[in-house]
Amino acid sequence: MQSNNDQIYLIHFQSKIPKSDKMTALGIYVIASLIFIFAALFEYAFILFKKRRKAMVKAKISLKSVSGEEKKSGKAWPPDLVDLKLLEAENIYEDAILDQVAFFLYIIAFALFHLVYWFIHW
Repeated sequence: MQSNNDQIYLIHFQSKIPKSDKMTALGIYVIASLIFIFAALFEYAFILFKKRRKAMVKAKISLKSVSGEEKKSGKAWPPDLVDLKLLEAENIYEDAILDQVAFFLYIIAFALFHLVYWFIHW
């Protein structure tokens, strides 16, 4: 909870800001920063979704490949977690490349935004 002095300072500060119906430079910067934050979160979620989807597909394939007799006898049922991890590790290189490409594109886009923003608003 804010103290009374903080509230007075905030009201005083807000009264000094000029009123504008248009988008301000600060508003543009905040919105662009939020877009970059959510883009990074979306990229992270996409890579995790892709990894889990591949792992589930491979797990289903490995479960289907176990014959009915092996299921009844208890051999290879449930499939080894080590086997599933090995199956998942095959595509780790592809996911790492996607993550690196997204990382560098993010840095380039962020740098370009700052160059344009500060060139216009300096």
